[in-house]
Amino acid sequence: MEFNKPINKKALLIKATAGTKNEIKTEGNTITFVFAKAPMCTRLFTRQLSNVLLKNKDKDITFNIGSFLDHYKVDCGYSLATTILIKLEAFCGKMFSLKSKPIKNKINVIYSEKYKNLVYSAYTTSFGFSLARHYQGLPTNYLGIADFVKEIKKVIPATGNKALKVKILTLADLKKEKMGLIQAVNKGSDEPAAMVVLEYLNNKASKDVLAYVGKGMMYDAGGYEIKPNRFMENMNQDMTGAASVFGTMFALASMKQKVNVVGLLPLAKNMISDRSMVVGDVYTSITGRTVEVTSPDSEGRMILADAIGYANKHYKITKLFTIATLTGLSEIAFGDLATPFWSTNEATAKAVEKAAELSGDGVVSLRLYPEYTELVNKSSNIADCANGAKERNCSNGQAAAFLKEFCACKDFTHFDIAGTHIYKKHTVNPLGFMMYLFAVNHFKK
Repeated sequence: MEFNKPINKKALLIKATAGTKNEIKTEGNTITFVFAKAPMCTRLFTRQLSNVLLKNKDKDITFNIGSFLDHYKVDCGYSLATTILIKLEAFCGKMFSLKSKPIKNKINVIYSEKYKNLVYSAYTTSFGFSLARHYQGLPTNYLGIADFVKEIKKVIPATGNKALKVKILTLADLKKEKMGLIQAVNKGSDEPAAMVVLEYLNNKASKDVLAYVGKGMMYDAGGYEIKPNRFMENMNQDMTGAASVFGTMFALASMKQKVNVVGLLPLAKNMISDRSMVVGDVYTSITGRTVEVTSPDSEGRMILADAIGYANKHYKITKLFTIATLTGLSEIAFGDLATPFWSTNEATAKAVEKAAELSGDGVVSLRLYPEYTELVNKSSNIADCANGAKERNCSNGQAAAFLKEFCACKDFTHFDIAGTHIYKKHTVNPLGFMMYLFAVNHFKK
């Protein structure tokens, strides 16, 4: 991506203008987004932008970001610019490919001098999400557990912010902490499990500490509930929750935001060997809560549960979010249009919806009914709970309830990105910018 380079007259020009109705016009080599009024950055707009970029993925593009800023609300110009740059970076910074003839198109982003600082801030913010998307797209043989840990340690200094600290929990540390669930999930893997803790406590005036916990399954074969071949596709991206949390933490530190946020990335693989967990096994979490394995393919909630317990043990967490590619039901119910989430706090849910509107993410708030928790706690006769729901109805809500039972703080929110972690044709890194905006806005109170 380039900025304010000489305009290539042969390149496709994308710009915005005001009009009598919202529409997209194509005239020759120019595509114009027409806005009838000054809207916020909405999911509809970001999806339309993705579609336009997809249809022109083999062309050089000149994108007049200044014209979009001219026709949007002034107070959301930064979020608009960041969202656009995240989309453009996904378009030109393509997913991993070893094709012999890769597409080599250029994107030139132009703007007037009055938007110079705003665009610079937006690009600085978006860079972490570009890194996250890069990791999300790498095949497992290019990015295993140890590889991801190494990459994170290597790139964190690029934030230029020493307030962001990295702690790596090795297998020995996991054993010392008695994190039995993440160890159980990883038993079939040839490389040891790990957890990355990204600590960014940069607001001494506040006692609030947010925790973002992202599922980091570097590959999920299903264990001894092995997935059919068609469900194996994209399982290298079962670590998207962890990638999103990484991108959020990188962006917060890069922008030197005055927030207190801890990012936790539990990393494991769910593979098959004679050591793998099997149905009927019982394992103990860091909290002391025991879990019976009734579904070897319901592994994500197990590694998240240990990470949640670690966060509450070592930090005074006031709000905790989990983000995970967790249940097929969420994809069936909402597809790639929206991410369902469950929250125990109504104010938090409303703040999430506001942040998602600014980031262009579709979200749907669902009720975390107490009956879900009852089902979870009655799911095993030999342990405190089971990792698989006996009742298939609302299995995604039950998964959220399972995680809530490991959380000591009362303000708990869970996002299931099983459907939205990969746009069917245009890859994205979901909710990272939303989590960034939520954290920043929360500490502005």
